[in-house]
Amino acid sequence: MSTFIIKSSFHFILSLLIIGCHPTAGMHSQTGFSFGPVSSQITTNSAKIWLRTEIEEKLQIEYSKNKNFKRSKFTKLIHSSSKSDFTSIHHLKKLLPDTEYFYRGVIKNKNPVYSIIGRFQTPSEKNIPFRFSVSGDTCAKYQPFDLFNKIKSKNPNFFIYLGDTICADSPLKEFHPVLWHYRYKYKENRDDESLQKFLRDIPVYAIWDDHEVENNFNSSWGEKIEIARQAFREYWPVKSKEKAILYYSFSWSNLADFFILDTRQFRSKKTDRNGYTPQATMLGKKQKDWFIEKLSKSNAPFKFIISSVAFNTYKKKDKWSDFVTERNEIVNHIKKNNINGIVILSADLHKAIAFSKKGTKIREYTVGPIAAKKNCSKKKYYESKGYFFMCDSYNYLLIDISKKAGNPSVEVKYYDEKNNLRFREKYTADE
Repeated sequence: MSTFIIKSSFHFILSLLIIGCHPTAGMHSQTGFSFGPVSSQITTNSAKIWLRTEIEEKLQIEYSKNKNFKRSKFTKLIHSSSKSDFTSIHHLKKLLPDTEYFYRGVIKNKNPVYSIIGRFQTPSEKNIPFRFSVSGDTCAKYQPFDLFNKIKSKNPNFFIYLGDTICADSPLKEFHPVLWHYRYKYKENRDDESLQKFLRDIPVYAIWDDHEVENNFNSSWGEKIEIARQAFREYWPVKSKEKAILYYSFSWSNLADFFILDTRQFRSKKTDRNGYTPQATMLGKKQKDWFIEKLSKSNAPFKFIISSVAFNTYKKKDKWSDFVTERNEIVNHIKKNNINGIVILSADLHKAIAFSKKGTKIREYTVGPIAAKKNCSKKKYYESKGYFFMCDSYNYLLIDISKKAGNPSVEVKYYDEKNNLRFREKYTADE
């Protein structure tokens, strides 16, 4: 038997023992649920709910406009099984806009078993103000993820999880690019109490970055991508029905459209160090065409581009600066077509940078980490350019969208791990 198989078997058995000892596993084992519920993909009339059971179960979601579940409705029954690591995703339909809902999982036995109750609010069809939060980068070794408590205290309508939702390859000596390992790393992070409480009450839109697969991965990673993508889709509801596609768009009221990009699995192999290889692509042709078309057709005052890696960095390894030709194509399209209200939200750098100057067509806010190693490199450089820079704290973005006197505006705020406001900027869509 090979050394790899022996080590893999050992770690698999060890992971099962660890999972069995998780406080959450013990707490929920009496109710049949190990993790969840989690809400995602919220629209004016629909939502997706995620749950994980301890063993194979027949379950559904009960939901209502009140906490006592009077006049509640139920989704269709779904079987959770080992094929999906006992996770299940449930579709809520025919919801009302701008309405708060309460929901819980129900295991259909002789005596029904209920999960913990969660909540979410559907977006309005009108121009009603809303707020959302953004951050990324969570490695299990940095638990507890206390920053989620700080974010929750601001009561955002939803949260955008900007990649590195796990660190599968940390510690590196224990990394195995196999399905059970990826699943274990999701459970390891999901076991954090602060994250659990957050996910029950705040809808999440998630996208991956590199550490859901392996550091700095690109399209050449092949089978590893397929395996890791399966685990990602098991643990995060994704809008696309195509297994290979993780990018998608959504809207919140009539004030903002969101374009969540996959900057990893379709990107070319390493380009030359100056980033000017003409044929090199970050998005791949299919995704780029989809993005350009969606962006061009958007009538929302604000268009938020969600990129797990930084857009405006200069000669920064593994970022958009490796793909200058494609980046310039996107920028030129925005300028040529006079598309206003462009805001890019990114993470991955493990520091906060506001690449924002008045009079520019494109603003970018890099955020994070939530719980990972902080990075203070290039501090003097970015500050010399007049950008806000924060590297001494975990951090998140809180963004408020409003419309007063017919003029939509956005207010962007950076908060640190003590919930201190460190930066604020407010402007209208045409500024």
